[in-house]
Amino acid sequence: MTGADILDRFVSIVKKRSRMELAGLSRTSRVGELGLDSLALMETISELEEELDLLIPDEDLVRLDTVGAFVDRVAELVSMRAGRA
Repeated sequence: MTGADILDRFVSIVKKRSRMELAGLSRTSRVGELGLDSLALMETISELEEELDLLIPDEDLVRLDTVGAFVDRVAELVSMRAGRA
């Protein structure tokens, strides 16, 4: 799965839960500006983890402030998991 695939999946999940119109959502968008309350954000992350069969460490969730940084880290985790398979 590529970073673009992960971005598409993340955007799709966010759009289901966001209280805002996200037409301009991009890699530079700030996670805190996605129109998600804390519960919706955790549900979004949980759904992505389940779909990708991985666990995103809590410390990553705190420090990754843009959609691009988040997607890049998830892509790295997917790649690491694939390397162990």
